[in-house]
Amino acid sequence: MRASPLAESLFLDEPGHLDCPARHMTSSQIAALIQLGARLDKQIADKTSDLNEIKAKVRAHAENAVRKREGIPQDQPVAGQQWEGEGTDGVFCQVSFPEDKLVSPIVFIGDVANRYEDKKLVPLGADIKKLAGDKFDNLFAPLYRPAKAFRDLVPLLLPKADRQPLLEAMSEPSSPRVSFKLKKSE
Repeated sequence: MRASPLAESLFLDEPGHLDCPARHMTSSQIAALIQLGARLDKQIADKTSDLNEIKAKVRAHAENAVRKREGIPQDQPVAGQQWEGEGTDGVFCQVSFPEDKLVSPIVFIGDVANRYEDKKLVPLGADIKKLAGDKFDNLFAPLYRPAKAFRDLVPLLLPKADRQPLLEAMSEPSSPRVSFKLKKSE
C-alpha cells in the first residue's frame, strides 16, 4: 500500500517507513502518524459538515421540485418519489424519498408500547394491542436481547458448566477504536 504524498513527506529521511509493520515503527514515526491522523480526522469532520449542508440544500430543492412536478401539496409526504440533478461537469445526484420506516423495536411496559428515542423509552401514544386486536401475534414478533447486566448475571444464575459456553455464544468480536484529539488551541 502506497502512502499519500503528505504521509511520505513526514518520513523523507526514512525511506520505506510505511512498508514496515507497525510494531517496527520508531517513536518518531508513530508520533508523526498520530499527528497526521489527527489533522486528517479534523479535515474529514470539517468536510463532512460542509457535505451535510450541501445535502440538506439539495434535499430541500429536490423536495420542492418533486412537489411541483407531481402536484403534491405541502401537507402531504413525497414518499416513493425520486429526483435527479446534474452537476456542472456531468456528475449526477439522485435524491430518493423512501416510504416511512416501521418503528422498531418496540418495548411493552404493561400494555403501553414504547420506542427508543435517543436511548430513552418514549410511549408511542396509541394502544397498539387494542388496534391490532386478535391479530397482534400475527403482526408482531417477540424481540430477544441480552439483559443489560447479562455478563454479571450469567455467573449468578447459571451452573458453572453453562456459563462460558453461553457467554461465547452471545459474544462477537469488536474492533478497537482510534480517535484523535487536537490540542485545544487548534
